[in-house]
Amino acid sequence: MSINLKRIARKLFSLFVQPIELFKAKILGHTGIFEGEAFLKGGDVRAVASIYYNQKLIIRTRTPFYLRLKPGRYTVQVMYMSYIVEKDVEIKEGESVRKEFKFPGGVLECKAYEGEREVKATVEVINAESGEIVAKRLTPFIIHLEVGKYTLRAIYTSKGC
Repeated sequence: MSINLKRIARKLFSLFVQPIELFKAKILGHTGIFEGEAFLKGGDVRAVASIYYNQKLIIRTRTPFYLRLKPGRYTVQVMYMSYIVEKDVEIKEGESVRKEFKFPGGVLECKAYEGEREVKATVEVINAESGEIVAKRLTPFIIHLEVGKYTLRAIYTSKGC
């Protein structure tokens, strides 16, 4: 059985620190709590979060984050690799808001060449672990895939592009 220290730290944080911060926010007033976390296929990832108020960047941080913000409507853009997930968030005085940013697996772009000339090919995308054909496409193509290892098998045609 493996111990996930991040998960334990998050749990301790939510049990002890978060209630104290919420209490301070209610006593001090004029702020709300905003928590954000990014996920890729069920696991948490460290992504860059940009928080905008009135279309102006006010904070750039990494996930997971825990911020005290003034009440208002914010736009949050979280970027992992080249993916961006954007959400609008309303912060209310003395309240806590939690958002999860979930990213898709990945993108495969495929083209076939004979020398420098682009040619057509029928390509099978095969899951390397299961051996299952997950897609069969004619080049050029772009496809979204789950995280994992894949093998490409191409059958070329004699016609050029």
